Amino acid sequence: MQSLPPEIEIAEALEKLFTVMVEQQQMKVGKRAKALLPDCTWEEVMNPDGVPELHGDPYFNYEDGILAGTIAAQIAVRAELRRLWDKKTEGSPLSGDPSH
Repeated sequence: MQSLPPEIEIAEALEKLFTVMVEQQQMKVGKRAKALLPDCTWEEVMNPDGVPELHGDPYFNYEDGILAGTIAAQIAVRAELRRLWDKKTEGSPLSGDPSH
């Protein structure tokens, strides 16, 4: 079995890491929301502006901010990896270049 190129291994490791981090933070946010408002829905948790019990709680807002930042970092890393990948494979048959 042939091993993957190092950059692919790094990209996969980063994706797994961010997935775990986002899931863990979602659990923290959900747990805090349920402590404040046991009957809240996930929709309310993800859009707390209309839910005073959530919107007004500093601890909930802190955890929600960490979640938003983690997701933003995940998106930024994905975009940068994609940019680097596209740059590396420019002109290859995989990039859709009909001349190859």
